[in-house]
Parts: sequence; structure tokens; C-alpha cells
Amino acid sequence: MFTSLRKTALVSAISLAVSTSAFAEAFRVDDIRVEGLQRISAGTVFSYLPVQSGDSFDVNNSDDAIRALYASNLFSDVRLARDGQTLVVQVEEFPTIAQINIEGNKAIKTTDVRSAFAEIGFSEGQSFNPAVINQLVNELANQYQQRSKYSVDITPNVRQLPRNRVAIDLAISEGRSARIRDIEIVGNKVYDDDLLVDLFNTNTGKWNSFITASDQYNEEKIQKDLRALEDFYLNRGFLNFRINSSDIALSPDRKTLYWTINIDEGQSYTITDYQITGDTVLSPEELDQLVAFEVPSVYDHSKVQKTLDELRKRIADEGHAQVQIEPVRDVDPLTQEVSLNFMVVPGPVTYIREIGFTGNDKTYDRVLRRELRQQEAAVYSQSDLDRSQERLRRLPQVATIKQNIVPVPGQTDLVDIEYELTEQSTSYIQGVLAMVKAVVRCLMLSMGITTFSAQATA
Repeated sequence: MFTSLRKTALVSAISLAVSTSAFAEAFRVDDIRVEGLQRISAGTVFSYLPVQSGDSFDVNNSDDAIRALYASNLFSDVRLARDGQTLVVQVEEFPTIAQINIEGNKAIKTTDVRSAFAEIGFSEGQSFNPAVINQLVNELANQYQQRSKYSVDITPNVRQLPRNRVAIDLAISEGRSARIRDIEIVGNKVYDDDLLVDLFNTNTGKWNSFITASDQYNEEKIQKDLRALEDFYLNRGFLNFRINSSDIALSPDRKTLYWTINIDEGQSYTITDYQITGDTVLSPEELDQLVAFEVPSVYDHSKVQKTLDELRKRIADEGHAQVQIEPVRDVDPLTQEVSLNFMVVPGPVTYIREIGFTGNDKTYDRVLRRELRQQEAAVYSQSDLDRSQERLRRLPQVATIKQNIVPVPGQTDLVDIEYELTEQSTSYIQGVLAMVKAVVRCLMLSMGITTFSAQATA
């Protein structure tokens, strides 16, 4: 494959040199003729060619034209020639990918590999540029490394087929997953390593690691663990806590990983005061009941966030769908004290214009509307919307549901509610009903009732 790449690059360089010498004198292009096309249309070539009939053509034009055609990734060779006042474009197309065969992969599904390749135009029926194969192999290797398979070996093979086609064979040897053998936290003074490492789902191996893969590197799990570490400190008053770095080191034999986290704890702060300002809509007494922390107390980010959520929800229940609350902290680093100011901008009172459903191919709208607690033409209420969504989610025929709040164009006080749902299969619903009937029968038997009616078990 690498020999083929060098050959292509050499031919391209020669083509460029020969073509530029052919146009030492400028001439007017009366016509353009394309030669060598098999699968690609002449119109496609013209769309990339920066020359049209009537243009003056010389050495500078030829350089631009050849580069533009190579940049299309459709041609392995491009030459330009002159036939009187006609510009002749001679091309050699890249072969077509007829097959992509993937063998040896277990950690990554074949369908996922094919989908990822298709997103960048590497799929059956597309042109094959040999330069792309190395990029694909490297990207696939990166995907395996994110699954702790650092010793993966991917061998591509390109087979020539008749009619300018190729088959791509990817032989994958995944190898064993590298294991995390040590997790070290640097910079911690208040809390020791053992306590902090216990916060992580990632570990150095437990009795069930062969099932959970907890001792394998996984980028998504690593990020969750780092967020858990950050939350741990923020919920204990360490406002200035930060993670300076998170590094994974690989042993020379590529079988062992070492995870090092460098942190700066900072100082623990105490909340000594708070206030809620702006157009608060509600009375101070009612707002105070929504505050989740006490004064004074150690700053707890989770309680501050809960307070924000409760304030937004309660004010939204008064119809202010676009309420904004900004928590402003006044921090004194000398005393390690902080006061909070929740600044409220309620926005206009909002009304519900329409409520609609999509995805309910089997369930009538009226069946779904019976579960709604938020009604059309009524004032927006966050609590009613939450209850409506929960009631819809509990319906046996609903598999998933998503609630969207859509502003009405040109109206600041109107919104639409759209529910996107997917429905359960008929067999699933029948199974649920059968289970309910079985439970009812058991209850009736426990009460000494042995005669069943259709109405009793429905």
C-alpha cells in the first residue's frame, strides 16, 4: 500500500511538471474536452475546474486547475494538454470501493465501524484514495485505545478487482485490554488518596472487574470520575478547587496503565449571608422556605444548586417560563467567608398556546391528553408540566418521551409544548396487561375469591 502511495505522488509531480511546460504561452480557451472518465461525469470535472470557455489560459491557470482537480480526491492522475484552442483534461479515476471486509473485531461492532467510515465518505460505492486508508487505521486504533486496547494491530490490505474496483480487507487483532494498576492523586492535603479514589467507578481491580471492566481505561468513565472528585470538594466548601491535570501513562509492554491526577484543593469557605434580589414575584417569607442551606454553614455547591432549581421552578409556576436567576458570590479570601446574592429576572408572564404530540402512531391524542395537568390557553406552570410528563411516561404504551418548550415566533408571552414520543411494541403492551391480570388473580385468590370475571381481571 505504501509503495502505491509513493508511486501516485511521483506520477502527480511529473504530471504537474509536464503540464506546466505545455502552456508557456497564454491562449484563449474555446472549448474544454475531458478524457479518461469511466464513472465520474464531465459535469463533475467542470465543477472543480477553475477554467471556463472564453478564459485566457497559461502556466498559472494550469497550476490552479491541477491542484483543484487533485483536491477533489476523485483522481489519481491529472494531465492538461492543448489541442488548438481546446483545453484537454486527461484524468485517471481512483478505483471504486466494491467491498469493505472487517475481521477480528469484538470490542467494536462492525456496524459501528462501517457507520464511522461512511461519515467521512469511505464506504462501498465511493472512490478509493489510498492516502485515506492510513487515516482510517489511525482513527480506528484511537477508538480501541479508548477501550484500553493499546496493543491492537490493524492490518489493511487492498485487493485489485476487475473494472477499476478494489476490495478493502481490515484484519484486526485486538489484543488484551491494558489494566489500571495504580491511581495517584497529587496535591491533596485535607483528604487522603484512599478516600478520594473510593469516589471513582474506575479502580485498580476488584473481584468483579472482569464483568464491570472497572480497571480498564474508558474516557467517559474517567470524565465522570473527575466530575465526582470536583463535586466532592465543591460540596465541602472548596470554592477554588481545580484539577490541574489528569494523565494516563502506559507501560513499555502496553499492558499496564498508571493514572495520575494533579489537584489544587484551595481553602474551605463558609456561607455567612444570602439575599434574593430583583423582581422576586413572591414574598420574602415564601422565598426563604426554598433555600436549601443554612446560615452560617460550610458552602455546599449541591445545596446552592438545589436552591436555584427550587427558586426557578416556583417562580415559573407563577407563569414566568423565562425566569433567569444568577447567583453572585461575594468571596472574602482572608476570612474564607462568602455571601450569596440570587438576582432574579422573572421575564413576562407566559401562556400556553398549543400542546401537540408526535410519534404516537397507535395512540390517539385524546388518550394522551387525559394525562395532562398543564392545559392550553392557561398560564405556564412548571409543576403542571413536570406532572404531565411523568404521567405520560407511566403509560404502558409509551417507551420514551421528550418535552419541548417552543417559543411562538413574534410573541414574547406565548409558547407551544411539543411531546416527542416513541411507542412500545404491541407484544410488550400485551405482556404488561397479562402480568397485571396475573397479579389481580393472585390478589383475588388470597382473598378467597375463586370465580373470575372478564371485568375483574381487565
